[in-house]
Amino acid sequence: MYLPLCPAFIGRDGAGAFFQGLVSAVDVLMFEPREFFAQDDTVVVLGHYRFRVKTTGIAYDTDWAMVWKLRDGKVVRFDFHDDSATEAAALRGTPAGEQQEQHKATARRWFTEIIAEGRLAVADEIFAANHMIHDPHAPPSGWPDGPEGLKMVAQVFGGGFRDWHIVVEAQIAEGDTVASRWVASATNTGPVMGMPPTGKLVHVTGVNVARFVEDKIAESWFNFDMLTLLQQLGAIPTPEQVGA
Repeated sequence: MYLPLCPAFIGRDGAGAFFQGLVSAVDVLMFEPREFFAQDDTVVVLGHYRFRVKTTGIAYDTDWAMVWKLRDGKVVRFDFHDDSATEAAALRGTPAGEQQEQHKATARRWFTEIIAEGRLAVADEIFAANHMIHDPHAPPSGWPDGPEGLKMVAQVFGGGFRDWHIVVEAQIAEGDTVASRWVASATNTGPVMGMPPTGKLVHVTGVNVARFVEDKIAESWFNFDMLTLLQQLGAIPTPEQVGA
């Protein structure tokens, strides 16, 4: 039996130990298989459950997926996947909604403290050591993993601008992921990606997505309106200038 973030449970004794541990840790309020798929020796079951942690009294819901491998009519492997972030929050005694609000606040620190205030050391507090960046505007070799990569991003963009004004207009949290829609303005006072400073006030919009593991950001997706930024800096012409 294999579960993410847990050791493997081997054999009948292992399976028995898993289910004994489960019923001793939670009250099963609802457990509902909803869809079944079978091909050759594999069966996939999708469903939903609601458990209540006995030690904290917190109830939580999550969808789940089970993958069964069969041989000669018996189960030889069983994989179970659910929303481990919601489960971990309930085990810690933090309601899922409260944890998501904490994650939203942590995601905002990237904008308010690291970019706007230039406090690069904050990256060590909020990003995991193995953090990965997904950025369509990254250099060909990509950004380094871990907090150092975030510090480089902040130095490239934060270092080229002053007088930042960033507003996170909306945030959506689901499970272990937070999406932040933001607008920003700043004055270009330093070189950016090889371009000399222009002294211009620029405005840009974007969306960041952060995935959390144990309350630190483990993976980020950055996307903002680079075309409009380059047009405002004079690096490429606007449609009006092209048509003039």
